[in-house]
Amino acid sequence: MNQVDEDRAALADMIQGRITAELVVLFHAGLNGNRSIRMPHARISMVHGDLVAESKPFSAALYDVLDAPPIFDHLRLIFAESKCPLVAQLKTAMARRYADDNASDLAELELENEQ
Repeated sequence: MNQVDEDRAALADMIQGRITAELVVLFHAGLNGNRSIRMPHARISMVHGDLVAESKPFSAALYDVLDAPPIFDHLRLIFAESKCPLVAQLKTAMARRYADDNASDLAELELENEQ
């Protein structure tokens, strides 16, 4: 690797470190209730095939993180082991939300199958 490549790699590491720190701060702000947080992210453009910068709501970033198996497994452990009343309330609210979102359609399907 020549000096130009080494300098570029060092700069890339520095930029990635800064962005990582900024994203951690933003994510914590979202977890702490800041509803206006938009999370920067990069995606591949469907038009040109190159990376483009965008932002998405914190809820979408949280969903992406919770969808990762190690994080989801950790969250399930917290739900299973926690004695915190706020965690119990969250578990109840999540179960209720899932039921409310799905019961009507499932009942309709079951009714159709009965006929």
